[in-house]
Amino acid sequence: TESAVRRVKELLQARPDSLALRIGVRQRGCNGLSYTLDYAKEKKKMDEEVNQDGVKLFIDPKAQLTLLGTEMDFVQD
Repeated sequence: TESAVRRVKELLQARPDSLALRIGVRQRGCNGLSYTLDYAKEKKKMDEEVNQDGVKLFIDPKAQLTLLGTEMDFVQD
């Protein structure tokens, strides 16, 4: 979403040494998966690269099928 793009831009501007955000998934207990976001200084060999309105995201290969068809949003309350 536009809100998520703005927030990712803010995060990356605060970390000029980072090239993108990397999205991944981690197995959590018996209830499924949790998502991870990390700063990325380089693209790994099997990362999927997504460019959205000037924002670069890398998707970890283990997360690609899990994230297929999803939309990222940012809400502050």
